[in-house]
Amino acid sequence: MSPTSLIDLPDETLLDIIDYQRDKKPVALACKRLNSICSHWFFRTYHLRLRVNSWDYSKYAKPVLALDTNETLQKWDNDAVHARLAHLREKAPHVRELVVYNAAEKGVDLFPEDIVPELMRMLEACTRITAVRFNVDVLDRLPVCFWNWFATIGVLKVDLGRLAAPQPSGQLKRLDSITSYEGCLYDEARPFLEFINPTEIKLNYLEYDTPTPMTRISLFKPLAAHFHRLTTLKIELDYRRGWKHALFDFADIPQASVNMTVYLCVEYKMHIPAIWLSFKKELPTLFVEDLGGFDVRRERGSKTVAIYRPPAQHITSTGWVPKHADHKENAAEEKAEAEAMGRYYEAKMRREFERMHGSSRRR
Repeated sequence: MSPTSLIDLPDETLLDIIDYQRDKKPVALACKRLNSICSHWFFRTYHLRLRVNSWDYSKYAKPVLALDTNETLQKWDNDAVHARLAHLREKAPHVRELVVYNAAEKGVDLFPEDIVPELMRMLEACTRITAVRFNVDVLDRLPVCFWNWFATIGVLKVDLGRLAAPQPSGQLKRLDSITSYEGCLYDEARPFLEFINPTEIKLNYLEYDTPTPMTRISLFKPLAAHFHRLTTLKIELDYRRGWKHALFDFADIPQASVNMTVYLCVEYKMHIPAIWLSFKKELPTLFVEDLGGFDVRRERGSKTVAIYRPPAQHITSTGWVPKHADHKENAAEEKAEAEAMGRYYEAKMRREFERMHGSSRRR
């Protein structure tokens, strides 16, 4: 009877053995078969880089293929893109999460029409994907074929980043499989919400979205009849002075917890007290509901405001009541913060003065 070696074992057994190995790269370099088996871990999350912007280059643009160069990763290159799609097709059986990187380029569409059919053919080979995330640096519309592909494979998690819905949105299919959705809060992205009923929704309206025309934001009022599975709603919002209307009404989804994080947009910390005063006055007008049912908290000196409301069932069963109402008038606290901020900058200027004059004396 001939001796049995490690590579004579079935793939399932080798997978279990390799799973205990913390660093799998040496195993992958041993032979082609082990390299193929290790792909199960290496390409479980696949990063498809169509283009990468310059400030993300060092983080996301590590060369994988021979055609991956500084130029082909930052500008559209048909040969390089075709090679990356072929590599995705080769690794498709191992991919569970797909991250698509794309960047703006003058004179070139975000998803050029001539590449979309081939891209879809490659994606259709990825039948085991459960999560898709888009990392794009420009506001643009998602091609309808991408969304309908999500429905075909039954994707569970979708993060659309800054992408807006295609027009007309009636072409979109319902995405009943989805459990987690992440996207933008502005109106052009809202149509996506009409075709999903997830348990978790994450929305954002951040400052980098606001300079473009495609950033209108109207009242957001999720309805229980549509979102009857929703248990968690998370919202990130940059506060900018001048909103003239209510933005939120969560009264119809009492079954869901609401977690909001609001960032006070200031360039210097010394401006925090002033913008916080402005935000406190405007905050009640942003909600249709009474803020008395929400916990509103902000640490002194912080640019972040946390607004929270637990599910109605939790409120009933535990007798939960808000512990913080930092948005209410508190002249003493406001004065103390302003004085603390003044002392901070006074000390900072003194240190800078001493540093500059100390160095001049040494010369």
